[in-house]
Amino acid sequence: MNQSIEILHPAHRPAGRIRAAVFDFDGTISTLRCGWEQVMGPMMIEFLSCGKPADDALQEEVMKYIDESTGIQTIYQMQWLAEKAEALCGIRRDPWWYKAEYQRRLETAIAHKKQALAAGDAQPEDYRIAGSAELLNAFRERNIALYLASGTDHDDVLQEAQLLGVRDAFTLIAGAPEHQAACSKEAVLRQLFT
Repeated sequence: MNQSIEILHPAHRPAGRIRAAVFDFDGTISTLRCGWEQVMGPMMIEFLSCGKPADDALQEEVMKYIDESTGIQTIYQMQWLAEKAEALCGIRRDPWWYKAEYQRRLETAIAHKKQALAAGDAQPEDYRIAGSAELLNAFRERNIALYLASGTDHDDVLQEAQLLGVRDAFTLIAGAPEHQAACSKEAVLRQLFT
């Protein structure tokens, strides 16, 4: 495997040696949660259709929002859902209730993948982005500290990183803190720059 990094903007090349690298988890290293949109989309439509068949405009609005909000913490997406459900249907629920329901549905959808990994019926590379483990190893061989920052719940990121065989590659893993709307990605970047 060629272990080189393509620098897209050579004029912005950092001076000196690279000392740290920050990675996202879902879609960058892990594919375990691939398809999460097919869980979130129908759930949002269900709660925003007020018990009626959803029209095309609502479905388009939800899918557009999901597309635009990809990468932010789930609680912020659920805050949007809570506000829309109250405005459209008069339903008042705490965003954390929606987040718990989404987590329950998502875990149901991906549990078979985690179980297969834990039982040895699937291999970590089956659910890792191709070449990601090799890239992490190449960085570590060059003494580059690796940080993992994710909008996925912290305990889930730890468990999934372990299942995928990459947990020990990271100096720090920071997922979304339990029942807090604090941004783990921002926290990791602040720590690096202090």
